[in-house]
Amino acid sequence: MKTNFDENKPNHLFTMTAGAYLPFAQAVISGIFTSLVVLTMALYLRVREPWVWAVLSGAGVVLIVWFVAQWRWFSLTKLEKMTGIDWNGNGYIDDEPTHQSDERRVVTVDVREVSENGSLKITTARFTASEAQMETLALGLLGGRPFSRREWAGPGKLFTFEQFQSIQNELFKRGCIEMVRPGSPTLGFRLTRAGRAVMRNLSGDTPLPH
Repeated sequence: MKTNFDENKPNHLFTMTAGAYLPFAQAVISGIFTSLVVLTMALYLRVREPWVWAVLSGAGVVLIVWFVAQWRWFSLTKLEKMTGIDWNGNGYIDDEPTHQSDERRVVTVDVREVSENGSLKITTARFTASEAQMETLALGLLGGRPFSRREWAGPGKLFTFEQFQSIQNELFKRGCIEMVRPGSPTLGFRLTRAGRAVMRNLSGDTPLPH
């Protein structure tokens, strides 16, 4: 995980200040402000026992702000690990794995297309993934596995949701995949002739261009 903090210093998110003192201060300040507003309104409207309403409203706001702050803190720290749920939708539980930097590498491969008049057009496709990931994808698709988000992306899968969407967009842009039914992307995609050639390239049948 990338951070702007010195690696030798503890992340401020995991300190008592971030987890307890700051949320408590925010809650108290919010409660006091609410109490003053309610007290002013109660005195102006001549409500019976204005101090009671002020104290109760302030205490209620303190509790609400405190619980909201704690929920946010847990969601930013270990909530995913505690619940086993991918709350932020990044395809990983708790945090991205240590090999993230490898997965963020860009793999390039030439896409060769022959037009109707017989001319050859070569473009370069760029995939934000590692060579190992793209090779696994290529072997799977050539072996008959479907090209779908459910098949390849999410917790425990080969790609994050963002990675898969990026790869899908690039393949579609380069004419390597087409919709199973034109105009209905939800029904899935399939490899084109050019796409199969690209997958054979990525699978290692031919040298991977650099």
